[in-house]
Amino acid sequence: GIGGHLDTYARVDIALDPFPYAGTTTTCEALLMGVPVIALKCPAGGPQAHSQNVCATLLSQVSLSEFAAETQDDYASTAASLAQDRSRIAHLR
Repeated sequence: GIGGHLDTYARVDIALDPFPYAGTTTTCEALLMGVPVIALKCPAGGPQAHSQNVCATLLSQVSLSEFAAETQDDYASTAASLAQDRSRIAHLR
């Protein structure tokens, strides 16, 4: 059931939002379960700006905008930096 599905997030440290189409439901589930999500924002006016920026919008609403990267390099470095900061991950949970 849904409880078992959500319990799986206890084994996840960081969720990576997919590109070019954001995982809206999985982003909400991850955040609900205390898992930080890293997103790649699409430039304004880009062909998928709305669909790709859903995660960035959700992150801003829970005061985690620093996890919404502007570039692919920032996306990778944000994820790598957070993965090395076990105390920050614990605090976010």
